[in-house]
Amino acid sequence: MDERRNTMGVTITSAENKDFLACANLFKHVFLEEHKPNFFLRCIRKLRYQVVFLAIVIVVYGLSASVTLTLISLCISLYVFFVYLHREVSAYVSKQQDILDIGKYYAGDRSNYWVAKSVDGLIVGTVAILETDDKEIAELKRLVVKREFQSHGLGIKLVDHALKFCQEARYKEVKLECSECLQRALNLYRKLGFSVVPYEEKGCPVIKYECRKLINRYN
Repeated sequence: MDERRNTMGVTITSAENKDFLACANLFKHVFLEEHKPNFFLRCIRKLRYQVVFLAIVIVVYGLSASVTLTLISLCISLYVFFVYLHREVSAYVSKQQDILDIGKYYAGDRSNYWVAKSVDGLIVGTVAILETDDKEIAELKRLVVKREFQSHGLGIKLVDHALKFCQEARYKEVKLECSECLQRALNLYRKLGFSVVPYEEKGCPVIKYECRKLINRYN
């Protein structure tokens, strides 16, 4: 079992069976915590949603001629929209099959799931590498850091740990996908030398990014 002592007394080590449930719960908690407010704010900047809310204002004011009633209707609409987005994000998290069966998805010599544990044994961060159909390309997944451990370099050290594993496993490239809602993560990937290319996915209200980094290019 690989192990590395980190800053803040944190140890990075391969996840064990006893860690899997805590890993899943941490991912769900941090993902929702980071995504919900950003997802809402970025969605309401989209023209199509602004048109919907403007239409609500025009219709309600046209029928009632009441500024107060119009503002109340707009606030209710925004709240309903927030609840809808929360359910969408929660549904997305619940559909991530690898989180539900870490032992199955990350078995094998070229995949792994790591946990960062505090001095009292609590899991405060995770990162994973998943082997893809292209044997030369690894996918970096499940980078999460508990809020109180953020901004201390733990995220960079988790990714660095995963990249060293990829070099030893003879991968030539590492890829991942990231949402525009996760600006902190995007900045981290840029800092570590990943190319970050935006793209739009049909049916997704926010911009996604494909991040790639070459390693072992001469092997």
